[in-house]
Amino acid sequence: MNETVNKRNNAIEQLSRLTGGLAHEIRNPLSTLKVNLQLLAEDLREFAKDDTDKLRRSLLRIETMRREVDRLSDILDDFIQFVKYRKIEYKPCDINRLIEQLVDFYEPQARNHGIRIRCQYHQAPLIGNVDDDMLKQAILNLFINAQQAMPEGGELIIKTSQQKDKIKIEVIDTGVGIEHNSEEELYKIFEAYYSTKKEGTGLGLAMTKRIIEQHNGTITVHSERGKGTSFTITLPAENKGSEKIQDA
Repeated sequence: MNETVNKRNNAIEQLSRLTGGLAHEIRNPLSTLKVNLQLLAEDLREFAKDDTDKLRRSLLRIETMRREVDRLSDILDDFIQFVKYRKIEYKPCDINRLIEQLVDFYEPQARNHGIRIRCQYHQAPLIGNVDDDMLKQAILNLFINAQQAMPEGGELIIKTSQQKDKIKIEVIDTGVGIEHNSEEELYKIFEAYYSTKKEGTGLGLAMTKRIIEQHNGTITVHSERGKGTSFTITLPAENKGSEKIQDA
């Protein structure tokens, strides 16, 4: 069994190196293209002063190209993160404390987008055997997804609890909800490059699902159009605690 796991990990690591090298080769010309577009825009402003309509059209075309270069760069960065092989380093961690740190980090961005964060933490420490950096990334992806679903602001609610040997983390938003006709269609949001939003690369939720599964956990979703979306992460617990929850 261990030999099979090692072979699979070696194959993933090799694929990660190959895709990382390819992504690096793509990133360099993208950076060069972006710089040259900036220089071209400056040249046009200098040499096309007599024909303002022509200048305006040319600058609009350049700006369109620059936006597409930025979008490709974002897609490439997310792709690198998605395929990058990293050995998971498990260690006992208080999930409540981990989320507190993540909320402190994210709160200024939430405030800038008119989002109020409300937390309800389990009263006792919730000890899980996790890679804290990877788990933070998984939950942060849910925060970003919630932010995109609340363009006019709203509420982001985070709850933690423990049920027997399971830790539960709920991330709830009061946003627009996810358009879907069935549970099967709803769960497609966890597939790579599937997205119901114009912004984003379609890899955030796929990455979150993979990280949670690497921790022997599960993630589920419930959404209603116009009411919001809730994600529930369930992870193995290292200890047992009471069922009480306190507001933070």
